[in-house]
Amino acid sequence: MQAELREAIARRIEKFQAELRVRGWHAAWLGQSTNLRYFSGVVEHPSERLFGAWIPAEGEPFMLVPRLYHDEMQSLSAISTVVSWNDEEGMDAAVHSHLAMPAGSTIALDPQLQARFVFLFREQLAKVQFTSAGPLIEQLRLRKDSYEQACLQRAAEIADAVMAEITAGPLIGRSERDVAADIVRSFEEHGSEGVSFSPISSAGANAAHPHHGPDGSIIKPGDCLVLDFGGVHQGYASDITRTVFAGQPEQRMRHIYETVRLAQQHAVENLRPGITAAQADALARDYIAEAGFGGRFLHRLGHGIGLDVHEPPYIVGGSNQVLEPGVAFSVEPGIYVTGLGGVRIEDIVLMGEAGVERLNHAPRELTVAA
Repeated sequence: MQAELREAIARRIEKFQAELRVRGWHAAWLGQSTNLRYFSGVVEHPSERLFGAWIPAEGEPFMLVPRLYHDEMQSLSAISTVVSWNDEEGMDAAVHSHLAMPAGSTIALDPQLQARFVFLFREQLAKVQFTSAGPLIEQLRLRKDSYEQACLQRAAEIADAVMAEITAGPLIGRSERDVAADIVRSFEEHGSEGVSFSPISSAGANAAHPHHGPDGSIIKPGDCLVLDFGGVHQGYASDITRTVFAGQPEQRMRHIYETVRLAQQHAVENLRPGITAAQADALARDYIAEAGFGGRFLHRLGHGIGLDVHEPPYIVGGSNQVLEPGVAFSVEPGIYVTGLGGVRIEDIVLMGEAGVERLNHAPRELTVAA
C-alpha cells in the first residue's frame, strides 16, 4: 500500500473516531463495502462470511476477518491489527467474542451492510443499541482529500483518452452493442481497473431514453450517439458523457446540442463554493427552460463521485446540501425528445475556493464522426 494512502486513511480514522465521540456512539462496524475501502484500503466484495473493520470511539481499530484472509490482510490493510475467526468457531461466536460491548452502548453500522449481518449483530449483541453510520460517513467522504483528488484526476484523464478513441470512429453501420464493447476494451488497454458502470451507447431515437442499454440497433447516417461511460483508477471512478453525430445532423438536433452545451457551460462558470445543490441544478435547468425545452431535461444535474460512481452529493432541485471546496460531482444537463433523440454532455468537476475545475477535457463542441 502506498504510504500516501496509508497516511490518508490514518487521518480519516482519526476524524471518524472524533465524530463517534461527539455523538456518544461507542463503535462502528464497516462491512464489505466502499466504506470499508475508504477506512482501510481493503477491497472485498460481499459474501456469506463476516468480514469487516471494527472502529471504536476510543482505542485501536481492528479488522475482523475469516481465518483464510488473515495473513493477506496483514499486508493489504491500513488497519494494522487483524483478528480472525475460523469456520469451526463460526460467526456467532466471533461476534460475541470480539465485538461485545457493555449494555446500553451504541454501535453505528455501515449502511451498506448486508441484512444477514444486521440480524447477526442483533442476536449476538442483544443489549446494545444500533444506529446507521450512513449520514456520518457521507459527511466524511463528501470532501475529497489530496490523495482522492489525484485519483479522480487520473481516472478522468483515462476517460478522456477512451472518449477520443471511440469518437474517432468508425461509427456508421455498427451496432450500439459493438461500440459499448469497444469502450470496455479501450478502458482495459488504457490501464483502467475496469469500467465503473455498464457503458451507455444510444443511437438515434434510442438516445431519447437517458439510460438506454446498448442493443443491436445500427447507427445510421445523421444519428446522434450518446456515449456515457467511466472507468476506475485506484478504486476511484470516472464518468463522462459526450454526444456525437454519425454524419451531419439535422438543424433541430444542432439547436438542441448547442442548447445543452451552453447550459452546461453556464452552470460550470457560475458554480461557487457555498451554492446549494438545488441552486446548482437550477443554473442549467433554467437555461434549458428558457430555450423552450424545460420539460425535456429529465434527470438531476449531477451526482457526487469517488469510490462509488454515484454518491452524495446529489445535484437536484430541493436539496439544501451546500457544495464546499473538495466536493467532486458531475455536471450533466440533457435534452431528450421522444422519437427524435437526445443530447447529454457530462464532465466531472471539483469545487475549489473560487469555483469549479473541470477534470474532463474531451472536446465539447459539436462533433461529426464517420
